[in-house]
Amino acid sequence: MHSPLILIFLTAVFFKGTLSLRDVKLNVPDAVRLGESLSFNCVFQLEGDILYTVKWYKYQDEFYRYTPKENPPTKVFAVNGITENSIQKDKSNGTQLTLRKMTEEMSGLYSCEVSADAPSFQTATVSRTITVVDPPKGKLIMTGLKSKYRLGDVIVANCTAPGSRPAANISWSINNRIAERKHVIQRHRMVEADLEQTISTLKIHARHHHFNDGRLNIKCGASIYQVYWEAAEKTVLLEGKSGDEGQQGRGTKGNNDQQGWTPLWTNEVKHTPLPPTEGFIGEEDILEPAPINNGSTSISLEPYKALLIWLTSALLTSITSNNTGNYQLV
Repeated sequence: MHSPLILIFLTAVFFKGTLSLRDVKLNVPDAVRLGESLSFNCVFQLEGDILYTVKWYKYQDEFYRYTPKENPPTKVFAVNGITENSIQKDKSNGTQLTLRKMTEEMSGLYSCEVSADAPSFQTATVSRTITVVDPPKGKLIMTGLKSKYRLGDVIVANCTAPGSRPAANISWSINNRIAERKHVIQRHRMVEADLEQTISTLKIHARHHHFNDGRLNIKCGASIYQVYWEAAEKTVLLEGKSGDEGQQGRGTKGNNDQQGWTPLWTNEVKHTPLPPTEGFIGEEDILEPAPINNGSTSISLEPYKALLIWLTSALLTSITSNNTGNYQLV
């Protein structure tokens, strides 16, 4: 092997250890409402590297590319569910991509692939699954409750969320405490236009500890990721206690604190209704899918820098001391 080629190789390896594309992250919500726009932010640290290109994929199909050295720097490729008109070009660049008027066909796995230029040629890919939500069109309905109950009576309440895609999660609370799983039955039913209706039933025996000053508040809440939530509630009375008749109120889409209701969000990539005893999950607990590794692995060369410097120095000394003029190792 010719010495200059070895020198070039060692130099490239050395610089790959000092110049490193890293901290590649994809920031985007897990779900978006049907018809709305969605912005992806692909952020990364070049750490001295030079950006070569940023490519966007839906599953394995590339649909958008940003190459700063080309003119124009962007290219669009039509794939299933995404056309050139789907991309809002004035809000799309090397770190941001905006898709407008999201349709159900645009649900899927999206990936941002970042590639550095010479000498490192590193590539890193991060991915997220996006769900386009067709939310319920009607109201959340609670039925089955009487205005008064005696101790020992069976209290049965039904909560129905209209058809949606995916199906809504429904959870129950009793006096603002989450109902145990054993008291709840939840089922789904297909309705028109392939939408899925959620029906949940709460069943408990009236006990003294259920009532606060003779009043029992029962609330059901329906949610789909972070894009939809609604609540319905009713207060019933313990028979024999004085007070107002049972009151029913309906939560509306809006500020959770004002409504006094914390929505249940899924922490699954595939939206699956969670049982009520899983609790109310906060935004900070939503799990991100693990980044997809495309086979490029960044390995720290810090321990080998001294060896590489020594080999490079020895190689240069060998070439200099060779009086034959041929670039061969002695």
